[in-house]
Amino acid sequence: MYKKTLAILVGVGLMASLVTGCGSSGSDKPAAKADKKELKIGFVMKTLSNPFFISMEKGAQKAGKELGVKLEVQVGQEETSIEQQIAIVENMIATKVDAICIAPGGSKEIVPVLKKAQDAGIPIINIDNRIDGDAAKAAGLKPIVVD
Repeated sequence: MYKKTLAILVGVGLMASLVTGCGSSGSDKPAAKADKKELKIGFVMKTLSNPFFISMEKGAQKAGKELGVKLEVQVGQEETSIEQQIAIVENMIATKVDAICIAPGGSKEIVPVLKKAQDAGIPIINIDNRIDGDAAKAAGLKPIVVD
């Protein structure tokens, strides 16, 4: 559990670094605060009905607060609610989040919408379950994977 929570914290931190240009403005404040633009990172998990995912969400929220980013957590009703995850990502694209961190419920089914997000300029971090490599390659998706 600790290793997965640490991976989430690293993932959120990496997302913040990616969308802020990997640095701050020379102050001790996170780059998001220095630039006066609050970053909004979408965090798509499978569910919050499982203690594992509840811990994951708490760790991500903690990292978001520490890094000065707004973390928008959305989940499906069940771990297998892949259609809900797809709709959540579609909505995040429409609302123009700065990045998406996702624990996909389906390793192949989620690829087209993640490619759409990437084409919209939204960086993607894949956590927990890896996206199917062949499906990602076929779609031209280049996710960043955090184990």
